[in-house]
Amino acid sequence: MKIALTLMILVFFLACYTATPQPASRSVRYKVVDLGAFAAHAINNKGWIAGSTKEAPGRQGLMVACVYKNSKVIPLSQPKVDPESYALALNNQGIVVGNSKYRFLAGFNTTRPYLWIDGNAIALPLLAGHNGGDANGINAHGQIVGTSGYYNIKDPNSLKSRAVLWKAGTILDLGSLGGNVQSATAVHDVGQVVGSSDRADGASHAFLYENGKMRDLGTLGGRISYPSCINARGEIVGVSELGKGDTSHAFLWQAGKMQDLGTLPNMENSSAQSINNRGQIVGEAYTDIMKPHAFLWQNGSIVDLNTRIPAASGWVLERPAVINNEGQILGNGMYHGVRHAFLLKPIAP
Repeated sequence: MKIALTLMILVFFLACYTATPQPASRSVRYKVVDLGAFAAHAINNKGWIAGSTKEAPGRQGLMVACVYKNSKVIPLSQPKVDPESYALALNNQGIVVGNSKYRFLAGFNTTRPYLWIDGNAIALPLLAGHNGGDANGINAHGQIVGTSGYYNIKDPNSLKSRAVLWKAGTILDLGSLGGNVQSATAVHDVGQVVGSSDRADGASHAFLYENGKMRDLGTLGGRISYPSCINARGEIVGVSELGKGDTSHAFLWQAGKMQDLGTLPNMENSSAQSINNRGQIVGEAYTDIMKPHAFLWQNGSIVDLNTRIPAASGWVLERPAVINNEGQILGNGMYHGVRHAFLLKPIAP
C-alpha cells in the first residue's frame, strides 16, 4: 500500500513538472550566423532578407536597398535621382517595400515610398498634395502600409502626415486620433494595421485599425506609445513612455490591455520590435542609446541574448529586427567592432 501511494505521489509530481513548461529564455542557446556588413530589417519564409548596404558596386558609402539570399547581398535598382534607398519589409512572394531619400528644397532630405518587384523600383502613389512618405510593411496579399505626408522647409509647422494603406494600386487614408501626424508601421495577413497617431491634446498613441475604424491603444502612463509589430493572434508590441522622466519600456498589448515588459538589469529603457505567433518577443534594452543589448521576452521572463551565445564569439547583439515562428532571430550588432547583420538559430537544450 505504501509503495502504491508513493508511486501515485511520484506520478503526480512528474505530471505537474511536465505540465509546467519552463521559460525558454532561461535555457535556449543560439548559434550566430554572420550575414555580413549590411543592415537587416525583415525576413520571409524563404529566408530572404530585406535590408540596405553601403557596399553596392559603384555606390560605396551610400545606403542602397538590397535583398540577402543564397548567402549574397543583392542590391535593388535605385530610384532615379534619389541618392539613397532602404528596404524595410518583404513578403513570401519576394515583393520588397521601403523608401528612397531625395533632396527637397535647399538640400533638405525627405523620403518617398517604393516597392520592388524582381528588383525593379516602382513608386507608390501619395495622397493629394503630399510630397513624401514611407512604406513600412507588407503582408502576404501584397497590402502595404506606411505614411504619406507633406512638409515645407520654409514653414517648420507645416508637417502633416497620414497613416495609409496601399491595396491593388490604390491608396487609402486610415484616419486619425485627432492630430496632424500619423504613421502605419505593420499590417497582418487578415488586414489589421498598427501604427501611431497624434491626438488633439498633443499626445501620440499607438493604434489598431480594423473594420474601418482606428482604436486608441493607450500608453503605459506617458504621452507617447509606438507599435512595431502585430502577430496572428492580434497581439501587438512596441514602446511606450512611462510618465517618469524620459523612461520608456517595451509593451505587449493583448486582450485590450497594455503590459509593461520591463527591461534588462542595469538598463533603464527598452523597446520591443517583433512578436511571433508563439508569443516570443524580441527587442532592445539600453541606458546609453548607442549601446543597446538585444533581449528575448517569453512567459514573463526577459533575458539578454548576449548571454545565450558563446562568450568568445566576438559579437555584441544590439538590435533584433524580427523573430519568426521557429524562434530564429534576425538583427544587427557589432562583430569584432564592425557593424554586421546576424541570424540567431536556436540550439536544443
